[in-house]
Amino acid sequence: MGFFFGQIQDFFQKKIFPLLIFERFNIFLLIIGVVLRLKHYLENRSFWLDETYVGIQVTSSSLMELLTFKGITMGQPQTPLFFNLVEKILTLLLGNHEYALRLFPFLSGICALFLFYFFAKHLLDKKVVPIALAFFVFSDYLIYYSAELKPYSMDVAVAIFLFFMGQKLVGVPSRKGEALFLKIAGILAICFSHASLFVLGGIGLTLFFSSIRQKDWRQAKRLLVVYGYWFCCFLVFYMGIYKSMAQETGFIKGNKFLIPYPLFSAEAWKWLVKSTVHFWETAAGFSPLLVGVVIFSIGAISIFKSNKEKFFIFTTPFLLAFLASLLHKYPFEGRFFLFSIPIVFVFFAQGVNVLLSYRKKFVSLITIVLTIVLLLNPITMAADKFRNGRKHEQNRQVMQWFAKHYKKGDTLFINMNGQFPFWYYMGQLNIIDKISTHPVKVEGILYDGMNVITFYDDLIVDDKGLNGEFIYDTNFYNQKGFFRGVTNQRDKEEGILFYRDSVLNIKPKRAWLYFSHVKPDTEKFILDYFDRSGKRVDAYEKKGTAVYLYDFSK
Repeated sequence: MGFFFGQIQDFFQKKIFPLLIFERFNIFLLIIGVVLRLKHYLENRSFWLDETYVGIQVTSSSLMELLTFKGITMGQPQTPLFFNLVEKILTLLLGNHEYALRLFPFLSGICALFLFYFFAKHLLDKKVVPIALAFFVFSDYLIYYSAELKPYSMDVAVAIFLFFMGQKLVGVPSRKGEALFLKIAGILAICFSHASLFVLGGIGLTLFFSSIRQKDWRQAKRLLVVYGYWFCCFLVFYMGIYKSMAQETGFIKGNKFLIPYPLFSAEAWKWLVKSTVHFWETAAGFSPLLVGVVIFSIGAISIFKSNKEKFFIFTTPFLLAFLASLLHKYPFEGRFFLFSIPIVFVFFAQGVNVLLSYRKKFVSLITIVLTIVLLLNPITMAADKFRNGRKHEQNRQVMQWFAKHYKKGDTLFINMNGQFPFWYYMGQLNIIDKISTHPVKVEGILYDGMNVITFYDDLIVDDKGLNGEFIYDTNFYNQKGFFRGVTNQRDKEEGILFYRDSVLNIKPKRAWLYFSHVKPDTEKFILDYFDRSGKRVDAYEKKGTAVYLYDFSK
């Protein structure tokens, strides 16, 4: 048996590993990574709810409004300042469409891919660089967010750069030139990525305590000056963005990605275990989970033993983000922790390297087999998505159909979440000229107003039973058709409750019912309500969104 294992191990070491460490194989993986991300980008999916938050913020706000943190969607989670500015410039140069708005996340994803290759090549033994790179190339999360109008691919690119910079500075005396570079790099990182705050915090704490331990007071003083610049930059963004995000928006309040209080309750521990497992299975893509975590842990211990400062630079950002989550200031969910995924893959590859160097040959063979098994899940998933594409909410297609069939004078009902796709595509598709509008003056500026009846996405129960609620709104748009805001109709400030057995007491001749990102129970309840009240004469249903036309004339 020992001879058998020895022959197989020799085969891998003499035939396979020379191929793996050959530079062309890494280049081949990089090409695959670019192709997977390019295919996803070229699918040109319609924006879904979360993307339309950013789309409205960028297209409906002026450059000055973005610079002064006075964008249109300030009640929603905000993307970084420089991310917004780059997106705005791209729309001015290339136009208002999905390709233009997703171009920057796509380029960030490609940049992250190559940065990770050089990062892994610098840290790891040559024979396991392709393993770390393969996990990064085929990661479903990393592919997906490379063509999503969100800053998560930029978070990854910035984090890799900062990790690279931080570990290079370990044990190196700080000079004026390096201090200046740290100031600029940190400030730019904060401007481009919210998650960079955690990475900079990890780097800053590690380098500072390292200089204190070595009694290098001059370096400690120089680092404190650098951190002062970072902190000033953070304060600007705290007053402009973070404060409202942490206190006022749905980004935090009621967020299912925050641990339930009290912290040491059974519910909290159950949530923590479930969320941790979800992170490893989805963001890291490890299946079977236990195998991936064990090999990762072996790599983490190895790096800790070889260089403690580097270990803390790599791990402290995750701990800071997790602490913020425990304090209900940052969600504990894969996309928000995507910046830590490069370290997960590096630690895993280092764990493989440790096991391959083990003297007992069967350990090396089992490690090779388990690594291949772990890679099968992301590879097969990437192949399936490459072949079948990715679909979310097809809001653009539904809005195009709506614009084609809408008649002036029609009444519009829309669910609360559906407002955002509706507002964005009103501007992109230039629908405002086809819609019934009236002049509306807001803060001294004249806009085109559109009356809509909005219903809440959540049903409620009172003493009369299950019900929903309508509110009367006026959406207002500028002369170019871009959404600028919403206000309650002054003469109809109170909402109207409707119940399971009631009928619509508003009798427009024709009415549209627009759904997007709505809960199935709510959708069924509303449709039943409308079907009792009028005649459904037309409908257009696509994935995640739909529009229905009703006739109330009879």
